[in-house]
Amino acid sequence: MKELILKRETWDLYRKPLITILWCSLLCLFLISCEEETKPLPTTGRAIKSFKIENGQIGAEMVDVENFTVHVTIDSSVDLTAVVPEITASEGASISPASGVAIDISKNLEYRYVVTAASGQSREWIIYFEIVDNNINTMEYGTFIIAGVSGNKVPGVEGNLLYNDKYWDRAVINLQNNEGRKWQKWHFIFEKEENGKRYFTLRNLFSGLYLTLHEGNETNGTLFQDQAYSEGRDKQLWTIQTTETGKYKIVNKQNRLLLTMADDELKLLADRDNVSQLWYLNSIPFESYRDVEVQNFFRRNEPWMGAVAFDQGNSIPLTWGDNNGRILWITEDAWDAAQMLGPDLLNGNSFFRYNNSIIIQRSKDNWNPHDAVNLTNPDTRHPDRKYQMMDVQESMDWTWPGVGVEIGDKVYVYAGEGKGLEAMSDALYVLHQNSGTSWKVERKTPRNVGGPDGMVKGGDGYVYCYSHQANDGIGYTTDLFVRRFSENDPLADWTFWDGSGWNTDSSKKKSIATSKATTSVAKVGDKYLMMSMDMGFWCTEERNIYLSYATSPVGPFSQKVKVYEIEENIHGGKARFYTPIIHPWCVNEQNEVLLTYSLNFSACDQQDYFFDENGNKAMNAYYYRLKAVRVPLSVIGL
Repeated sequence: MKELILKRETWDLYRKPLITILWCSLLCLFLISCEEETKPLPTTGRAIKSFKIENGQIGAEMVDVENFTVHVTIDSSVDLTAVVPEITASEGASISPASGVAIDISKNLEYRYVVTAASGQSREWIIYFEIVDNNINTMEYGTFIIAGVSGNKVPGVEGNLLYNDKYWDRAVINLQNNEGRKWQKWHFIFEKEENGKRYFTLRNLFSGLYLTLHEGNETNGTLFQDQAYSEGRDKQLWTIQTTETGKYKIVNKQNRLLLTMADDELKLLADRDNVSQLWYLNSIPFESYRDVEVQNFFRRNEPWMGAVAFDQGNSIPLTWGDNNGRILWITEDAWDAAQMLGPDLLNGNSFFRYNNSIIIQRSKDNWNPHDAVNLTNPDTRHPDRKYQMMDVQESMDWTWPGVGVEIGDKVYVYAGEGKGLEAMSDALYVLHQNSGTSWKVERKTPRNVGGPDGMVKGGDGYVYCYSHQANDGIGYTTDLFVRRFSENDPLADWTFWDGSGWNTDSSKKKSIATSKATTSVAKVGDKYLMMSMDMGFWCTEERNIYLSYATSPVGPFSQKVKVYEIEENIHGGKARFYTPIIHPWCVNEQNEVLLTYSLNFSACDQQDYFFDENGNKAMNAYYYRLKAVRVPLSVIGL
């Protein structure tokens, strides 16, 4: 749900650009520091503070002081039967086995240590190991910084962050000082083997775009980033040639030229047998990255597409009948295709047409926006809003749906309803499935209905619904609450977790966790995943996404881990961001979960619009479309 600061305990919803002046006038009151994510180590003196493998460790270890675990990533070349760690424990503590003693992790990639404090108290710690294959002759998927042997320069995306240049198609790839920034990191993705050569695409983690040979420069190539090609694919294919130990040549398939450092520029040149064409592939741990294929699904530009730019974006997988395998995407305020001036351009003199809409994706692997259509409500009270599914109630201004689940042939979707800046009511909307695109919609109001932050089937016959409430009076930090209803009777009374059981009295509810400003909860496998996000509606500095997990729907949740930094800017200032959402059905072969968030133009009161070449007031639709991020679950120890 959108995040406005409102009185009601289940709502901390944000409004849209029309209230920019109100928010900015309050900003000076709200510039307080956010909580630190690094928590102090346990004071019992029985903690592991660091765990290092001398040879073969990739990146830093992750120490979880709340769950007494350490996660370590190591290269596949490490002898798993004789791993020698260097361990630092609390002052005065002993550890068994001792630091420096070889351990065998070949059986299940974990090992248990006991740390004993000077007081005699002991604690068991579990060390989990993840193996990464970085052998270029065998690997399928790896993450690297490509560093020149001469001068340690690295290929990175050129452009001004304040104007979002590094995200754009065809941004130039140049040589940069190695600062370890995300736009200097690359996925090597194995694509095919041909005539004994293995070919990779190289995808930038920051932009999600691919290293590409510039058209018209097939003999003296310059480079940029671009979308994945279906034709002319050889311009994005690269073979990696091993020279001497640890040094590589990177060769383009289209023109057979080598990646070269030439007078401080990055070029493709013929083989010179020169150090300027030698590169180190510095392996780094898997980390989050922009998923452009998913993001392009929301790049809807055709005149028949209905909702073309919107926020929110919850997804609900379907299993019933002809809809089995399809996905519903729930939007809130949406612009119609008729309000566009051209591809990716919104008419700056208009405003969104629908308070909500629903798009149906044909299958979980079909990310072609041309195959995704809008649902319609045959009984709508708003015939002028063709693609609005949930009616606005009498005397109210909006209905904002979000989380939902499928039960049998019905889909239950929670929505908040309100007027102006105030949330007035909560409702459960029931969608009746059929094989077409016109679905009957009913509005229901079971007692205690609510929970915009997650609607999760627990596998125990109940659906768990999550909501948050500001605990600092402002909304930078929040408490998380959960209520539930029975799958057998969604319209019966919903009950709150009261710390020991379930209660219909909302005054008895107890917080199950603390979060940031906005939150999403979903079940991924057998874990309850919580995505929390910093306050993004104002011109603030902290702009991060965090993940934590629990084994129970009522927690406790693990320590929050920062997994992504939002770096979108518009016209030289920060862009608004909000509505974090986890999509648990969309975990790929690399065990990377899909997250999305919304943008909403300017956060620092800079101008949202510009004038196009015809003098029309225009707005870039990029800033009102969902953004997609993939996060390896290994970064939080899953």
